[in-house]
Amino acid sequence: MVFIEQHRLLCWTYHFERPPPVYHTSTYRPWRRVNVDEFKAALRESALSVDSATDTDRAGDDDTDVDVLVDQYNSVITSIAERLALLKTVTRRRRASIQWFDDECRAAHKKCR
Repeated sequence: MVFIEQHRLLCWTYHFERPPPVYHTSTYRPWRRVNVDEFKAALRESALSVDSATDTDRAGDDDTDVDVLVDQYNSVITSIAERLALLKTVTRRRRASIQWFDDECRAAHKKCR
């Protein structure tokens, strides 16, 4: 690089080496694009919306295991999600971090969002 400073010529060499880009892959479901009415209809038609008092198979069965209910909830929600919000995989280049952007700045930024 060459600069003229107070009528003197200054010369120096500097090697600008950028670190290689870092890529990361993430998988997500685009929940924002899900039609809320379709999701509600799918929930109404699922086994989760069955009233236990009117269901003849489960009437009087108050000792249903919590683990069974959790498994049922997970399977129903997963099947609805697989229909309405397909998994997407994206590979993005990670931005270089800024030195002064510490945990306190990240927390304030997250709070603002």
